[in-house]
Amino acid sequence: MSGNLRIGFYKFVDETKAMPEVVAREFELKTYKEMRSTTNILWESQPFYFAWSLVSKNYEEYLSIKTKKQKLNFHPKILLGSDKPYSQMSDISRATINFLATASTFLIVSQRLMKNFFGEDSETYAKWNSHRQGLYTNSNPYKICYELRNFSQHYQIPISGINMDFRDGHAEGGDPYLIVDELLTCGYDWKKFREVLELQESQLCLSELLEGYYACLKEVFLSGHTCFEDNIEASRSYIQVIIRSFGLPVECTPIIFTLDPYENDYNNLAQEYMPVGLHKFIDDITSF
Repeated sequence: MSGNLRIGFYKFVDETKAMPEVVAREFELKTYKEMRSTTNILWESQPFYFAWSLVSKNYEEYLSIKTKKQKLNFHPKILLGSDKPYSQMSDISRATINFLATASTFLIVSQRLMKNFFGEDSETYAKWNSHRQGLYTNSNPYKICYELRNFSQHYQIPISGINMDFRDGHAEGGDPYLIVDELLTCGYDWKKFREVLELQESQLCLSELLEGYYACLKEVFLSGHTCFEDNIEASRSYIQVIIRSFGLPVECTPIIFTLDPYENDYNNLAQEYMPVGLHKFIDDITSF
């Protein structure tokens, strides 16, 4: 592989065409190995950030459905007897289940990655995991929503009904709720969590629960991101040094081309993109 590597980037020509520009100077194997080692943190942590992006997007979708404002074409009493409330409840149920499922996935993925990357006996993992456990212990929304995910996956859709709001000739979304007695008597085995439900008020606002749960998940995410952040910034700095060293455009995504004696077209050579796009993805979902 030594002597066969070159660095370059694709230059925009028009909407349908891009042209590779490649530096003649060799991209040394030593530099390549350093680059792979330094940027490996991005590939190792990518599932953590990807899992969080699913949580965030599903929660945003839930809010957009809940707060959607629609003009009324007939009296609210007539609307309540139509299929519209059922359609609204179906949409909110779908968004709720998607959010709960991806939240559970995020918690599983984040714990596994933190443990594997930093080590189960490391101070970093212990501190992060203690914070996560403390959030669960001290938050009813966290506890309830975590269990509702299992309930939704194995037994029933976790919504008792929806209150629709009518004003100024519009229907403004809908506020879903849970009747606790229905949950307790539906036949589902809540196990030890039954004691938690029995302490709740007779009716729970689902939006308030999801809001509290999302706030806890966000803390779990940000505390994990803090653990990865220094290594991610070191990766970014290393790529920027390479860009300056080879005189590439500041905003480009560098590509490593592997030369082939039988191929003269750079478009057809083996190409490896440096993870500039992944840096931007992480920047975007951490810019609260």
